Amino acid sequence: MITVLTHERPDGDAVGAALGLVAAIRAGGGEARAYLWGAAPRWFPSLHAALGGPAYETGPYAPLDGERVALVDAGDPVRCGAALETPPALTVIVDHHDNPPAAADVVIRDPRATSACDLIVQRWDDLAQALGVAMSLTPQAASWLALGIRTDTLDLSVPGVDEGVLTRLGRLADAGADLARIAQVVRRSATSAHLDLQCELWLARRVVGDAALFVADADRLAAAGVSVNDAKMVLTLASLAQDIDLAVLAVEDREAGKVRVSIRSVTPGRALTMARAIGGGGHGEAAGAVVARPLEDVVAGLQAVLAAGA
Repeated sequence: MITVLTHERPDGDAVGAALGLVAAIRAGGGEARAYLWGAAPRWFPSLHAALGGPAYETGPYAPLDGERVALVDAGDPVRCGAALETPPALTVIVDHHDNPPAAADVVIRDPRATSACDLIVQRWDDLAQALGVAMSLTPQAASWLALGIRTDTLDLSVPGVDEGVLTRLGRLADAGADLARIAQVVRRSATSAHLDLQCELWLARRVVGDAALFVADADRLAAAGVSVNDAKMVLTLASLAQDIDLAVLAVEDREAGKVRVSIRSVTPGRALTMARAIGGGGHGEAAGAVVARPLEDVVAGLQAVLAAGA
């Protein structure tokens, strides 16, 4: 059995990497299961139904005798949250973040990769060998992997999207990835309330040079019926503005007692530098941090870092 784990509150890349890998292993004749913990993106149930699975588990991780464990897009098992009460021995790590990886038999890591899904496609044969399984790139597996590339590159708009990325996305399309369905489901998942909030955050942005700071407090999110993950939509809007090189979003997660900071940059490496300044990490142009301090303190700290020329 291959068990695939990823971080809690999975984004498109985490969902795509976990389910794409499971689908490929099952299609190759192996046994595999995936765990997804916490709130998934709002569009996920519709896309999961449209692509026909694969099934996944949401309960606490339960180790199995003889299993091999793949950790994808998480950097470290700590990001799997409380559901990972019994940390497993990792067989393989697949990650594109710049954080030092946890211990594993095989580490497939490249901070230059635009997404974990892109890295899986790049290192397909190495990953199959490390897990000791055959993997088949079926339309379902290709679709989930294409999803991760699409979402983590903000529709192919971030730095680092080069001929290689487009070639690998083309390989997934040739394998039957339903790119049209993915675009339709993800793009049409926003309600009017979500778009209103996105515009509110945009109008209330704090500009420091060529950087924009967006702040989403818990009351505002609750009033709009928007999740912590949903608030990241404003980063897509920021990616369209020619005068914004660095976009920083601070989202209050009152239930967890934390502030989740997401950072995107046009200049290579700038987002990661900003994240490290506040105790976070990630990769060059897409990074972040989770800070256990009041929102107003976090915002003040972010403004200070930006004013210092981050």
